[in-house]
Amino acid sequence: MGVVFFNNDAVLKWRNYPGEFEVIEPIGVTWTDWGGIILVAFTVLPGFRTDLATIPRVATSIIPKIAHHLRPSIIHDWLYEHDEGLTRLQADDLFLDAMRGEGVPWARRNIMHRAVRAFGGGLWGPPGQKKDTDDEEVFADN
Repeated sequence: MGVVFFNNDAVLKWRNYPGEFEVIEPIGVTWTDWGGIILVAFTVLPGFRTDLATIPRVATSIIPKIAHHLRPSIIHDWLYEHDEGLTRLQADDLFLDAMRGEGVPWARRNIMHRAVRAFGGGLWGPPGQKKDTDDEEVFADN
């Protein structure tokens, strides 16, 4: 568990086809442990396209696509497509820490975290090179 810092707000543009948002301004991200040691720092670059939180239509009344988890969802999608030196488990845990920092309620962030742990493996890695190379233990937000 750690702390996630963002250097600015998310500025996005809707792309009607294929139904994605495009990042317009860079989003700097720094993830530290509780002692302030930097675990990773990276920037989501303009032009990156994301569907934000991939939420089944039936669940959108419980978890909307756009809410306090907006920036965590963008960086999670970025990490799944770009090698920032993290494992899939670490990317998912950064997502959890970022949601905590953005004020996402405990139940919602844990549902979302467990969903990406359970179903995100096929999306891990650059397009065309998807892999699920994660054999670490699941982190729980208690």
